[in-house]
Amino acid sequence: MARSSHPFSSPFSKNESEEERPRRTKQTRFFKPEPEHQRFKLEKLPEIKTENGGDTIEPPIENMHEQDGKLIIEVISNPAEILEHEVARVRWYLKEYARYKSLGYDSVLRFPEGIDPEDTNVTDSDIRAAIDREFSANQADYEAYARKFQETWNGMSGAMLPTMVRLYGFPSSGHFKIVPTAYGTGGGSLKKGGVVFFRLPKFRPQVQDGSGAPKPITEVEAITHEILCHEATAHLRDGTAIDDSPILATHQEHKERLMDLLGRTLLVRSGMMKREEVRMVGGGDAASVDVDSLYYTNPTNPDENNLRFEGNLVGLVRAIEEKLKNTSPS
Repeated sequence: MARSSHPFSSPFSKNESEEERPRRTKQTRFFKPEPEHQRFKLEKLPEIKTENGGDTIEPPIENMHEQDGKLIIEVISNPAEILEHEVARVRWYLKEYARYKSLGYDSVLRFPEGIDPEDTNVTDSDIRAAIDREFSANQADYEAYARKFQETWNGMSGAMLPTMVRLYGFPSSGHFKIVPTAYGTGGGSLKKGGVVFFRLPKFRPQVQDGSGAPKPITEVEAITHEILCHEATAHLRDGTAIDDSPILATHQEHKERLMDLLGRTLLVRSGMMKREEVRMVGGGDAASVDVDSLYYTNPTNPDENNLRFEGNLVGLVRAIEEKLKNTSPS
């Protein structure tokens, strides 16, 4: 995607303590999870040869996580807590603004009115005062979004969690804290293990639906793509060509294509959406030839219930990694 229009962009390296790493794809993405929450521990798995076209399939994964197998999404709704997060968020983007601008990504950042990102003398008091002036006008949006996000997850988790186990081959775990935001990029974490931000709907970019009409991405799509796909599988892809960090990923579009395919399968199988309704929000269409041929048993007639690596996401990631060894970076 063109740098000037990318909503998530970052020049930061993996070892920095604070980061928000946007994905560089051909289409606009709207939310960005932090790829480096080290919540999981992946054990070396024994390999089993099968007669399924010579594929290498690992046995089901059991007790591979350091946590208890629960995936929890908590939405922060307390106004005072949101305000503190917003002040820290704006300060962070001011600190890193020069690096965003050097990459041509400054156009996607949103700051409170009266805050000049070019001004290096902005104080925390200035930031707080600017946010305070806008907070009352946005407070109903913060509250409504937090409530909607939590209600959405509560309503979809019962169908999604077992669907994820069947698709991935293991129970995903983690405790994600979500904070609604009016500022910065479309979303993401600012530091390792930090809260995950999602931009308020009224400040959210839009994406075309099946009819070509631009519509804001829904909470169901946001949760599925960013948390259930990116966050829940990031540990499997650490150090690979499809690492969740766009700084480390050599094949960014292939990663986004995989995330879109996983998200579509989850949404369809869980009954959340019909296949034709699912928007491929991550981009990565250029990588479809490489990824789809490994994802679907019959890529010419893709079926969400006929996958080559059903219940074996570890094997799928390894197969993609092997295939990309001889593929030019994207």
